[in-house]
Amino acid sequence: MGINPRYIPNGYKLTREIQEMGIAIYQHEVNSAFYGIAFQGKAGKPSYNYRFRNAEQRTRHEDEFIAGQEATRKIKAEWKAKRLAPHTLKVGDILRASWGYEQTNVDFYEVVDVRGTIVDLRTIGSDPVGACSGMSDRVVPVPGVYYGEVIRKRANGYNAVVFSSYKTATKWGGTPEYRSWYA
Repeated sequence: MGINPRYIPNGYKLTREIQEMGIAIYQHEVNSAFYGIAFQGKAGKPSYNYRFRNAEQRTRHEDEFIAGQEATRKIKAEWKAKRLAPHTLKVGDILRASWGYEQTNVDFYEVVDVRGTIVDLRTIGSDPVGACSGMSDRVVPVPGVYYGEVIRKRANGYNAVVFSSYKTATKWGGTPEYRSWYA
């Protein structure tokens, strides 16, 4: 499986190996003390390295570890499938991005063209619909009031468009969005 033998303590024997998950589990017993160590993938650091009260506890822990790794693998596969799935955005849809530090900025975008996974967006204006405090309110988009040039981005299966590490636009839900500012 590719685990460097120097990472395996003396006296430990391979008892379980699951190739498709990259898991190798080793066991050792000394003076009625039960030890277990597990490695995953090419990692030099073990996923766990424990002493157990008895063999049943060790076996139960191994089973739970394998089940947990299988569940994680399944969730990651579902996320990847969803991310790579085609989006359902269409011309006229409104996207919103809420971002900021010590203040909340809200940007709205209108989809103006769709070509496969690529969508063309235009930044649109917003109107306040109610104050929350002295330095915050709620806003709604104003479709058709465009600012700036066309922005071309790739949309994913979540109907989201990533602008940067801190700003992702998702389909607007139809309710006023909170925004704040610092004077």
